[in-house]
Amino acid sequence: MLNASTNTADEPTAQAGVCGVLAGVVSRWPDREAVSDGVESLTYRELDRRSGALAEQLRAAGARRGALVGVCADRGVGLIVALIATLRTGAGYVPLDPGYPGERLRLTVEDAKCVAVAAPGRLA
Repeated sequence: MLNASTNTADEPTAQAGVCGVLAGVVSRWPDREAVSDGVESLTYRELDRRSGALAEQLRAAGARRGALVGVCADRGVGLIVALIATLRTGAGYVPLDPGYPGERLRLTVEDAKCVAVAAPGRLA
């Protein structure tokens, strides 16, 4: 859902990783729409700010390289923010379907040994 543009020699490439590409796009086009789900949309600057803030919370909860974070969100802007935030910490993510029963989600988080669960509007 990140908008793609035609790469030129001075634009970031996929080899830089998602976070590196995002940083390059934020510096170049901060006010362009980055993500939209039909209800909410964010510019690249807003996406960077929100994912950065969530990444700080995740780091405080123990997210780092080698750790796992549960991501529980419906498809939309919140999911993209949570995924980018998780990548910014270096952790991996475990997708959690918010439609599943709470007990199933709890067991998945326990089995995967997630250090945190990111969900739109809250961090558990």
